[in-house]
Amino acid sequence: MKSRLSIVLLLMLVFPATARADGFIPILNFFSPDTWFTALFATAIIVLLESGLLRWRIKGVTCKDTLKNALLINIASSIAGSVVLLAAFDDPMWTLNIVYLVLILFVVTLVVEIPILHRLYRDQSLPWKRSVRIGLGINIGSYGLIFALPVGLISGTVFIGDHLDKQDLARWNHPELPGLAAGTLYSCSRENEDERLWFYDAEGGDWIEVPNSPRMEPRVWDIEVGLCAYLGQSSDWDDDNKFYITKLPDFAVLHEFNPGAMVGRQYDTWQRITRVAISPDGKSVAVLFRVGEVLAPRNDWSHFDVGQKSLVLILDAASGEEIARSSRWGLNNDLCWMADTRRILYYSLDDAGLFEPTQVQGSTSYGIGYAKDDTFKGGLYSFDIQTSETVRFADGYDPSLAAETGQLLVRDKTALYLLEPDGTLVTRLEIPRLGLADTLISPRGDYILAGIQPHTLFDQVGLTVLMPVNNPDLRHVMNKDYRFYTFKWLRTP
Repeated sequence: MKSRLSIVLLLMLVFPATARADGFIPILNFFSPDTWFTALFATAIIVLLESGLLRWRIKGVTCKDTLKNALLINIASSIAGSVVLLAAFDDPMWTLNIVYLVLILFVVTLVVEIPILHRLYRDQSLPWKRSVRIGLGINIGSYGLIFALPVGLISGTVFIGDHLDKQDLARWNHPELPGLAAGTLYSCSRENEDERLWFYDAEGGDWIEVPNSPRMEPRVWDIEVGLCAYLGQSSDWDDDNKFYITKLPDFAVLHEFNPGAMVGRQYDTWQRITRVAISPDGKSVAVLFRVGEVLAPRNDWSHFDVGQKSLVLILDAASGEEIARSSRWGLNNDLCWMADTRRILYYSLDDAGLFEPTQVQGSTSYGIGYAKDDTFKGGLYSFDIQTSETVRFADGYDPSLAAETGQLLVRDKTALYLLEPDGTLVTRLEIPRLGLADTLISPRGDYILAGIQPHTLFDQVGLTVLMPVNNPDLRHVMNKDYRFYTFKWLRTP
């Protein structure tokens, strides 16, 4: 027995990744260092379950020896499964249809483990017929547990989460709050497959569609001082939608643009307007234009998907002519004017060299959250449209302007920061379960609109709630049916 245990330990040292790639594990991420703990945990469950089943079916063997035997047969089947997959597919991260992969691994496991069981329990005179029955039984049990355990955990989590979400809905019911917050709240919402502008009627406590609202991309619009700028949405969902600057209230078209012609012919990658922002005085329109992807090397078979490489264009609202263009690339979707109407904030990487083209390997991409250092650190940069100067303004992302005070609301993971126009900190708010939806500060800087993630799984946007800055636990749900996407808080004229 001592020599057998030594062999087991030697195998685990020589083949550490293989030893934890038992049965179900390669389905998720074969040999991936990012999922090794999950693989090790699942393998431990399999070994414990199968040792228990072996102890139940085969009498006269100690628990210690049964555990050793279960560990040995699982290491052997893991090595065999790894060899089969590596021999069949060049890329160890390759994933097959989950059903076929389970069947392949299950057959390999039986072919390897049954002869080993027959050999290990030769002192108990274990015949081949019974070896097949036991091998089949313990593997059906272990595979069943590996699949049933996540299903059970998810079902329980959904049940508990649904109960907690109902409590939140009942508790976050303060219809007086929207009437206390100055300004008009606009949003883009889907109704009958059309995305159009809506506004919140604080007196009636309901959302009302803006009359004559055209169809528009739900995240590419803005409204300010009698103007509305938006990327249109055609009926056939093509990529040739026009960009418009219109005059309210009837959305009369002042300027119409072909987005591809706005940036020039030097960009040959897929292009798209991702955000638009009208200056507080209504004189300028900023457009965030995506011109490509930012990629960075990771290893021999994967790379980092850093985000969307974007250009900031400034248009004169009266003439429609371009008046400024950022020299520093932006990233993703942040775009916000400052109160002085000459500076605009957008998110950029601190290392500008990351925006340069680079060679990456493999088709598998990872988010920058997998990076272990500050290689992809970024922050908010202000672009002065008069001097064309771009400087770093503050940490964080997703800025929002309080038009009457000039203060800015910025988020950073789970926290919100209220900043003065010069970037100094006013207050920091910890908002548990802060969702991915836009966060907005009211025109007077006294209320916040934010998305709160529900307790149930698979929903990262969540409920949109209104809350006072000085009492964020007092909340009112503004969006119960998830129809509203992006928001704009317009101050009262």
